[in-house]
Amino acid sequence: MMATATPTISNRKARIPISRSSVSSRQPVTTSTSQPPVVIELGNAFLRAGFAGEANPRCILKSTISLLPPTDFENKNHNLCDAQKSVDEWELILTPLLENICVDHLLIRPRNHRVLLLEPTIAPTSFRQAITKVLLKTMQVPSLLFISDPAISTLHAHGFRYGVVLDMGHYETRTVGSFNGRSLPNTFQAVPIGYESVLTYFRDQYNSAQSEVKESVLQIPDLKDARSIMEQCLSKISSEQMDSNIAIMCNVPSTQKKILVNSDTIIHSWKNTCFDILNPNSITYVFLSTILVTPIDLRKVLLSNICLVGGGPSVFETLPLLFPKMFFDSFHIDILKDKENSQFQSLIPCLTSTELKDAKSMFSKSLMNWVGGSIQGASMGLNDERWVHRNVYLGDEGGTGDEVESGSPEIPMGDGEVFDWMSVGK
Repeated sequence: MMATATPTISNRKARIPISRSSVSSRQPVTTSTSQPPVVIELGNAFLRAGFAGEANPRCILKSTISLLPPTDFENKNHNLCDAQKSVDEWELILTPLLENICVDHLLIRPRNHRVLLLEPTIAPTSFRQAITKVLLKTMQVPSLLFISDPAISTLHAHGFRYGVVLDMGHYETRTVGSFNGRSLPNTFQAVPIGYESVLTYFRDQYNSAQSEVKESVLQIPDLKDARSIMEQCLSKISSEQMDSNIAIMCNVPSTQKKILVNSDTIIHSWKNTCFDILNPNSITYVFLSTILVTPIDLRKVLLSNICLVGGGPSVFETLPLLFPKMFFDSFHIDILKDKENSQFQSLIPCLTSTELKDAKSMFSKSLMNWVGGSIQGASMGLNDERWVHRNVYLGDEGGTGDEVESGSPEIPMGDGEVFDWMSVGK
């Protein structure tokens, strides 16, 4: 008779089903170094997620959350931030969102991967508490790291250790200076002006002009059409042609009609919205404010690396080439002739002696923040970085796991340092 083969260990393992209930949620978590951290970027317009060490995110989703005031949106389909929104309310919003990202799009078990979270800079405490609770307690992620500084991750993607980051998104623009891997104090500035503000201004100005001549059939219907028309125009305007008015024939996607747009209308839309130095909510004003609070001996150093990133430069690819011209026009015309803006007079020497240009990079402008987080996540260790560990957060030594809602638990670091997790990302 033929002897029956003795089942091997691998065979026996294959026959034993593994159930979730057999794994204790209170068991200390250990992760293999072969499992790359998950990098999640929570933007106001898009959510991006992927794995550390990769050049592109695995998924890009339309954002359903935002921390901006509702008046800044035309699309109201957002779970907008309310100053009184509780941790439980945020938890109900974030739990299905994060589970959808990890399980349905990244196809992973969250408990096997650390998470590096690129959170909004203006995230309130209740938002951070809720997302920490969802990831560490509900989804059992082993470790979590907050990064809310766009300068650090963006400069990582460019390969720089110092520079000025100008992040122009859909609804807001942020500027911040960084040197040797640290953001400089008080240099962070933010204004509620994004490239959709420019599109809205352009559409309204063009439609108003057409109404005066009773040409309503040639109006721009919506922002999608305005974006397409502006892309067509900017692709045909060079920095040398900005001072001359050029008539450009453009196609309106929704109506399939042709309209004639003057280049002056496009340039003035950008200048009046973003480059009006008399307006405290303009890009020029906040950019100069960032440089003004930078230490004098670092100003020229930081200006040598200007990183223009975000949705605006990504959508309008020629914008980085036109930025220096529009910026200097507003600076020279308004500051040098208007003595009322004396607070920026001290910046004239360093600005006029430095060539302002956008730093080049091999990555997409809209992905710079995520790519920087991917680089950081691939180079970080568990012991020498400020990770929030699940076994400590849950209180394995007698805590309940809800200390985050009532206080700031102390997280011991690998080198013996005690770290207050609530300061992460601030």
